[in-house]
Amino acid sequence: MSDQGKNTQLGKILRARLFRGESINMANAWFAIGTGSWVDKQSPPVETGSETGLTVEYARKKVTKIAYLQQDAAGAISWRGFTYKEVEGPTAILGYFGVFTEDEVVGVQICEEGFFFDNVQVNPPTLTLALAGEVVTPGTMIWLRNRPASTKAAQERYTSIFVDDSSLETPS
Repeated sequence: MSDQGKNTQLGKILRARLFRGESINMANAWFAIGTGSWVDKQSPPVETGSETGLTVEYARKKVTKIAYLQQDAAGAISWRGFTYKEVEGPTAILGYFGVFTEDEVVGVQICEEGFFFDNVQVNPPTLTLALAGEVVTPGTMIWLRNRPASTKAAQERYTSIFVDDSSLETPS
């Protein structure tokens, strides 16, 4: 099982819309974590690319930082088997970061992650951490990763990362 995740078909369509020059609300980007519904939490199913949401979503965290990146073997950011470093940019590679702080989602068994943007809406709209029942409109999922389970402990930060690097895309 790959622990790298997969860009969804909707994510590929959304990227094409961006290249076409359509206006899309990139500032309204969220990471979602979920507990999954599969029995063997250490051997999750492989992503297909046709998913539109997490299997069992627990919470969402608003993106806290967007940065320009470039591939660098000595970089501090690891994603999909590649390493990157932050640069001043602009570059064609963007990194999105969302941090669940020490006191958020404590004790949750994380088995899946997703990256959503476009038309995400939460209630109340000022939230930066939304539990599943507070998500009114889920938005468009552009990336999904099913992963071996880990439980977030108290006093532990959990960082979700999505790197939009079109050079990594493979035809499907």
